[in-house]
Amino acid sequence: NFYKNKNILVTGHTGFKGSWLTSFLKYLNSNIFGISIDRIKQNEKSGFSKDIIDFEVISDVNDLKNYFEQFKKFNPEIVFYLAAQPLVREAYINPLHTFKSNVMGLIEFLNLIKSYDHNIKTIIVVTSDKVFEKNEAKKFFTENDKLGGSEPYGASKAMQEIISKCFFESYLKEKTNIVTVRAGNVI
Repeated sequence: NFYKNKNILVTGHTGFKGSWLTSFLKYLNSNIFGISIDRIKQNEKSGFSKDIIDFEVISDVNDLKNYFEQFKKFNPEIVFYLAAQPLVREAYINPLHTFKSNVMGLIEFLNLIKSYDHNIKTIIVVTSDKVFEKNEAKKFFTENDKLGGSEPYGASKAMQEIISKCFFESYLKEKTNIVTVRAGNVI
């Protein structure tokens, strides 16, 4: 019942994890607004069509003017931030695009949140298990391990952790919780 009739924004709602999250939230009777850079055809073939959400904007998350008015009108209470360039190999090939998407996208979005009076109670930023500094001696990482990022994707996701903390501590802690969750590979 917690999610029933709640206004929830999902950035990256057409990606693999975003599609499943959106589908699950719809099953829980949430009102969903999605922002994604494109609609992934294989997700539509899997049944994740735009019909499962209430509002959708296909836009780069950095292009605030493309969705700000709809975003304000929707008035989300919860945000799941999954917008990202998600591929490690692509990050090696095109690091600039990866940093613009993963780092500047989050900065632009959180700066937008701090700039107006909103009703957002919680922002969940999905990062990665690649955020940790390499440690050859360890088999498993814990939440207290040092952040790192020896390649562009991992570095961009570690930066998201730092950016989230910065915006929470500097601007949002009186009104909005920001948490990060570190998702691993999904098969």
